[in-house]
Order: sequence, then C-alpha cells, then structure tokens
Amino acid sequence: MQARPDMPGFYAFYGNLKHYQIIWADAAEPIASPLVGWDKLDLLMAYVYSMYDPPPRHYLYDPTISLTKAKHGFDPANVTYTIVSPPPRPPPRLGRNKGKGKLPADDNHKPRTRVYQHCKPVHWGAMWGRRSMVFIGQPRDNPDSFAVIKNSYRSDRRRFIEVNIIDHIHAKGTVPGVVRLINGPGSTNIQVEGGVLCTALRSSELAGRTLDRLEMRSRGLPLQKARSLLDLLKAAYDALEVHRFLVLERSVLHRDLSIKNILMYPEHEEGPGKETFIENPPKFIDEILPPFRQRDNSKDYSRGMLIDFDNSSMLGGDVGKELTLKTGTPKYISRAVAAQRLIVDRSAKNYAPMPKLLKQRARALYKRVYGNDTYERYCNPPSGGVFHGGSLPDLKTLDQGTTDEDDEKFLEALCDELNESPSSFPNQEEQLVKDPQPEPQLPTGATPGSPQPPTPFYHRMDHDAESLFWILFHALLRAQPSGVPMEDHNSILSGAWAIFSQHAILADGKVKDTRTYFLSLSELECQEHLHPKLAHVAPFLAKMIEQVNPEYGYLDPPPCQEHLHEAMRRLLLDVIVEITENKSDVALDPDHQRPVDGWDDELPTAKTGGTAGTGNGKGKRKRDEGDDDTAGGSSKRINSPYETRTSANYVSMPVAG
Repeated sequence: MQARPDMPGFYAFYGNLKHYQIIWADAAEPIASPLVGWDKLDLLMAYVYSMYDPPPRHYLYDPTISLTKAKHGFDPANVTYTIVSPPPRPPPRLGRNKGKGKLPADDNHKPRTRVYQHCKPVHWGAMWGRRSMVFIGQPRDNPDSFAVIKNSYRSDRRRFIEVNIIDHIHAKGTVPGVVRLINGPGSTNIQVEGGVLCTALRSSELAGRTLDRLEMRSRGLPLQKARSLLDLLKAAYDALEVHRFLVLERSVLHRDLSIKNILMYPEHEEGPGKETFIENPPKFIDEILPPFRQRDNSKDYSRGMLIDFDNSSMLGGDVGKELTLKTGTPKYISRAVAAQRLIVDRSAKNYAPMPKLLKQRARALYKRVYGNDTYERYCNPPSGGVFHGGSLPDLKTLDQGTTDEDDEKFLEALCDELNESPSSFPNQEEQLVKDPQPEPQLPTGATPGSPQPPTPFYHRMDHDAESLFWILFHALLRAQPSGVPMEDHNSILSGAWAIFSQHAILADGKVKDTRTYFLSLSELECQEHLHPKLAHVAPFLAKMIEQVNPEYGYLDPPPCQEHLHEAMRRLLLDVIVEITENKSDVALDPDHQRPVDGWDDELPTAKTGGTAGTGNGKGKRKRDEGDDDTAGGSSKRINSPYETRTSANYVSMPVAG
C-alpha cells in the first residue's frame, strides 16, 4: 500500500478450488468477506461492478497525487510524484462517488492550486493506522526552493489536529525552533467528488480516518546526522528550550519526542509576506555563549527544531483523557507513560537535588541571560527534604496511622461483637511461617511502603523531558567519531542496544521497563558504554541519570512543572561550556553509526536527509487516543497478510446496483 500513495484503498481477490473471498484494504484496516462457495456468484459480480462504480467512501484513487513520468523508463530507485494541493473549497455534492474524482471547481471560478514536482518519498509509516508518508519536492513556480509534504490518515475521533496545533503555536508570530507550514487550517483535507477523501469503514469499534496533507517549508536532519559532539549537545539544549516555551507559553505538550522528531541544522523557506517573529522567543545556546549574538526578532537562532505534532495536546482546565493514555515512540517514551502509571521501581525514589552549575563560567553565562533570581529560585533549600521544589511525603503517613494500643482495642471490640475470646485467634507470626500470605496488591502508582501518591498519573511536562534524555542517550551511545576505524565487535554496546532498541509499549503496564538497566549506570559504566573518544561525556550522562531516574509524582507538594527541564538545561550548559573551554569537541561521522551485533534499525541510509514530518520511525508502535480510544474497546488490527478481519454481514462490501 505504501508503494502507491495515489491509491487510498485496494480491492483484493482470493480464491481456491472450493471458495473465494473479497478483501478491501485502506488505512483503517483490511476487512474480508466470508469464504463463499463458487455456487454463489453475487459477491463476485458485485466485486467486478465495484471496479467501475465503487460504493461510497471506497476511494480507489487520490486525484491530487500521481507518479512522475520517467523520461528514460521506470526506475524503482528514483520514483517521484507530482502533488497538487488545491485551496479549501466546499466539495460539490454529486451523489455517488465515481472513484476517480476531479478537483473541485465551478464554471465561474477556477481555484488556484499549488503544484509540487519531483516529490521524493523520504518516510513511510505503517500500512494501517495513519499510513503516514512524507515527501520532499519543489514548488513548480519556484523550483529553486523546497517543500515538505506529509500525508497521514487522521482518526476522526482525535481531539487535537496537527495543523491546528501548529497554527496555534505561530498565531502570535513565528516561534523559532518549530516547523512552519505553507497551508493552514481548513486546507489540509483532500476533496473529491462525493466528499472528503477518507477511509470506508466506520463503526462503533473502529473510527474512520480522513486524509490530511500538511505542506511545510521547514526541513533539517535527525540527531544521528550530527557533525560534532558540540553540535549534538547544542541542538538538544535548544530543543529543550523550545519544548519548555511551548508548554509554558503556548500550552502545547508534544507527547511524542523522538530522535527523528527533533531536527538539527534547520532550514526554512520564506513564507508569504514578511515573516514576523514573536517578541520574546526562547533563549538559545548561541545567545548564551560568546561571541554573543544580539537578539534579533527577525531571525531564528535555534539549532534544534521540533516537528510531528500529530500526538500533541492542548493543556488547560481538566486533564483530558488523552493525557492518561500511552503515547510515544517505544525507545523514547517515558517509563511512566509506557506503564500508564507512576513509576513503582524502588530506585525511582532516590531523589537528587537540583544541580548547580559547577563551572564558574557556565554560572556567569547563565546568570547573564536568565538572572540570579532564576538561578536561586530553582536551588534546593539547605534544610533538606526538598527536591526540585517538591517535598517528600510526611514519613508519619507511611504507616497505617494506628498504634499497637489501637490494634488491641479494636481486637477486643471485635471479640465482643463475635462473642469469642482473643485466644481463639491464631498467632499471626506462626500463621505467616506456616502459610505465607501473598504480597498485597499495590494500588496504581504506589510503591511498597508508600502511601497513595499525591499526584495521579497523567502525561506531564517532565515525561517529555525524560524522552529527550533517552534521545540524547541513543545519540551518544551510537555516535561514531569521524576518522576513527569502526569497531569490529563491542559486546557492551551490542547488549545495550539490544535492550534499548527492543523496548516495546505493551498493553500490560505490569511488565518491567527493560531500560531501567541504563538508569543504574555509574559514571564508569557510562564510560564503558560510550566510544572511547567520547569518554569525557560520561560524567554528564551519569548526572543526567540522577535527575531523570526519580518519579517526581510522589513529591507533595509537587515541584513546578518545568523542574526537570531546568535541571537538564543546567547540565547541558555545564558540559557545553566545559567542552568549549577544554577544546575537547569531537568530530562525528554523520553517515555512520557505531556497529552492533544482530538486528539494527540504524544502518546508514541514502543521503535523502531527515525532513520535517519524518517523525514516525520504522517499527514504531504506540498508543494513539484517536486510534485506540474507541467506544466499547479496541479493534482487531490485522498485522499479517494471512490474517483478516471477517464479518458475517460485511456491510462495507460493495453491493451491485
């Protein structure tokens, strides 16, 4: 299906000597008729008829995308497309869909269309679900520029829509460090005769999907393409600042940060008219380090750019249901979000104080930009018991709130009620030896020996900060220094990558997160996991682990929502200043990663470059409130060509006439 983005849906025919079957597949899922004997040909005739006159919503062609005709024969390695995006217009109501629709127009007005040529696919998502596909091409009216086009089938049950989120972010002016659009709200749907291009199946079990097309004028490279260690750390710093700004100033929580959703070396094409930036953008690393760049609100100084907002949520008011669901990319999703509860590992209560900037130069640079009051506000008081501004629960509440004397009085009252003697009760200690009792079931979010957590689980700002840590851990773990021979075999690296890359988001939150292994690494162990040329980054990585590991949801009162961003910002600034002062930057190979044994999804690819919208990595599995938040339960998705969803009535199958 991904090989033909111009075909929203497909009919398929299966037959043997006894039976035949008709299958329809689009982005929602494949659905199959029951096996029908050859003595019943009505269904077969309906199938043939539907090739010429498909039923409503069974779209066989997308009239806005077509294969580019090759001058010298078809070359599968260099397939490109021509994409046409018309402006928003109400679709004509022509009754029955004729399959191969036409662009909406009337006799008095011909809409102006945007045409993109030589659009090369740079990303393919899974066949079912969003079926995302990203192209990079050239506007026909300006072939020297570029455009990034993202097609995805959005669930009709989704509360927030990506184009609306991005439009909201830039509503008061362009926000540096965020992808920019060519088209806006109301112009992302593909309109054909009969309505808007969408999937066929709609039921109480499975939401329908509508094709959205985002046209973007921003692109960049994923973090694996970093040309130096400092470039990587600076991009992470700026991405952290952009994310912080979006939550605090735009009430937008990304919820799906991954190594392909943060782009470095960003490029932007000019928009229509003069670009107007916001008055108080985030402060980026190039404005903090000398030579100091003077603040110019007409320029974008960000080294990191956030893309792929199709899982984002607008904050404000009550916690929406989408914030309680599992959403993210398996390698990088926060542990709490993956488990859909507060972290219950004992080590998650080992809190570390807010880090202080150890380098005097880093401290001076921080205070120059953010001020001394900001620096002191986040520091912990000397009295102890306060971490990141949040306090540990009162130790007196860790027991059941009763004493031995209270228990004796309760036992006497119980004996009077049952008209029994206390001696008739077995000795509890002897009973435990003879017949050990099962460990009591902990309430959701509780840890052994702790009270019910003061903060219920929901996707918080610091969960996204943890995702950024996993992204940085991945980038440093696999970073290959330039001009250094590739390692033949590294058992520590291969074992670590196997643990990290195979982490999956499971429906059962009781499964232990295997990535916890990395959160127990000491400074020396961090050094053993990194390339020898990057050993001097190990202290920084160990300090990051100290800050990311704890579950801050148990603190009461809780810390401010940006507390982990602040801790990570300080550690990043400290290590960036140290590397700059010591002149210990390391050139990296942007085209190769450190080799690992076994399966590897990070093999070098063709230099198509990462682009805005290439966020959904290969093999990605995640919970999507639009995909799985269904009325009455989740649908059965078909993951194998030999497994099909069948229906006795099969109401979605074509009916002749």
